[in-house]
Amino acid sequence: VKYQQLITSWDFNENGELILGGLLMDITGQKKAEGEWQAATDTAAFLQEQLNFSEQVTGMGIWQLNIFTRKSIFSDNFYRIHGLKPQIANLNLDMLVNLAHPEDRELVTEAHRKILAEHVCPEIEYRIIRNDGKVRYVQLKGKSVVRYKTELWMVGTIKDVTTVRKLEKRERKLTEELLVQRMVQQEVEVTAQTSVWLTDLQTGEATWSPSFFPLLGYKANFIELTQKLFTNFIHPEDKKRFTETLNQSLQQKEEHQMVFRLIVRGSVRQVKASFKNIQAEGKNLFAVIVQDVNNEAALQQQQHDMQQWLDVVTNAITEKVFVTDSNNTIIDINKAGKDAIMEKSGPVLHKNLFDVFPH
Repeated sequence: VKYQQLITSWDFNENGELILGGLLMDITGQKKAEGEWQAATDTAAFLQEQLNFSEQVTGMGIWQLNIFTRKSIFSDNFYRIHGLKPQIANLNLDMLVNLAHPEDRELVTEAHRKILAEHVCPEIEYRIIRNDGKVRYVQLKGKSVVRYKTELWMVGTIKDVTTVRKLEKRERKLTEELLVQRMVQQEVEVTAQTSVWLTDLQTGEATWSPSFFPLLGYKANFIELTQKLFTNFIHPEDKKRFTETLNQSLQQKEEHQMVFRLIVRGSVRQVKASFKNIQAEGKNLFAVIVQDVNNEAALQQQQHDMQQWLDVVTNAITEKVFVTDSNNTIIDINKAGKDAIMEKSGPVLHKNLFDVFPH
């Protein structure tokens, strides 16, 4: 296909006659060049739209600086990140320093010095204060390139990382709070000699509190705890009753309690278990709370043995014996005392000694 251009004009010849003349030119090359120029312009506009969209989605802005002339170019989103209307203000390096947080201006000034003097752009992160008063965290990156074989430019990006930093800060705070909660929980468990075993009924995942390890004679996290392993520590005479109580609580969704024995390193310990169904944060959990009551049971047995011994000793004495606490309240009487006092005053247990014998 060839493109032709015809140019005509009317004129008079030497005889005064009106003559139509013209010029016919081949403009195929010109048309092709115009088409290529238009295609290039359309492509550039499309790529610019893509770039603008990518900048806004990623929170990134592009900057360019001619090292020799100090001419600077900033993308629209570069302005938006700083809270400015695109291309309204003629930004320069000094203005960007003023937009930096006062505590970070020295860092930004040093980075700009290196860009201009050393032709290198250090990767830095700093804070900016926008016109609306909001503080944003940004990352600056760049590299030097040669344009048109003679011009040295610095090109780079600035990225808004505020959301990431806020999420990291929130995560650190939650982690610290969780750590404190765990420390408090462990302290409470140690003080109360209590251990907790939680099972997610939907996933089957089990969580064992750290206090379970010393209860079973292990160092912390020495072994992976499981229901089967824990059951192996239960006294043979109590295993069936433990399993039945656990299954009953699961099926009936009711709280149950029981006292059973554990055999740990050859020693028998008494523990008390509470079985509970719990709903928390949309999860169905089953909790087994185990409390070491071995010392309490031993103390009760010791008190029982002492009481029996006192009964034997006092009943063997023919004299009347009244045992009181520090408030002179009668807490025990031997047989001779009971026989004598019942004839006169009736029951006197838990009465004040001086009310029973005023004189």
